[in-house]
Amino acid sequence: MRYNPTDLIEPIVEEVVEVDTYNKADIMKLFEILKEDPIELPTYIDAYYGLRRSEIIGLRKQVFDFENNNFIINHVAIQTDGKKNKEKVYFKDKTKSKKGYRSFPLLPEIKTMIIKKLERIEECKKIFGNSYNYKYDGYIFVHDNGDIMQPNYFTKRLEKIIKRYNLKKITPHGLRHSNATLLHLQGVDIRDLQDWLGHESISSTNRYTRSDYKKQVATANVVEKIFENLL
Repeated sequence: MRYNPTDLIEPIVEEVVEVDTYNKADIMKLFEILKEDPIELPTYIDAYYGLRRSEIIGLRKQVFDFENNNFIINHVAIQTDGKKNKEKVYFKDKTKSKKGYRSFPLLPEIKTMIIKKLERIEECKKIFGNSYNYKYDGYIFVHDNGDIMQPNYFTKRLEKIIKRYNLKKITPHGLRHSNATLLHLQGVDIRDLQDWLGHESISSTNRYTRSDYKKQVATANVVEKIFENLL
């Protein structure tokens, strides 16, 4: 009996890791808790735009056009997990994929918060004087002394707050998934979502979107209408 040797090889199955997501009420509660917190603005941007953590921390003043109300993603901040807590942040003028380079409309609430943050940065420069760290001048997400807000700081700070207030578990990546799911449930086309999230492959976008039972019922109703005259 002849056989193909490749039949003996177990197929590689891509493991899909389930990510916790928030609904609108969960997000609004989180916003309320984070008022005046250092990660308030990055959390808002995460929930509003579904950006990657690296894209959020990589935002600089120069990408915002406050006159035409838009901004672009063209620069990222990556953090390596080094041994003995020797984590390093490095920056790239290159997004995760070609689709990652994209533009967004600057929504009014986010615009107000960005301007407020830039004003605070200028005030802190005066307060700290020569001790202010100008190495990251131009970046939006810096601490009051000018040090960059490390991507892992964002994640760990959010985790700490979630535990403190006994909230449903969520990560910055989970907020990105939440954004995708909320938009999907509002009827945003999957290909538009692909552009919004900066996915090279639409299969990635499909993994980011979740449905709910109301959507399932709506789909069932459509099926019923298709076949209603066949019985």
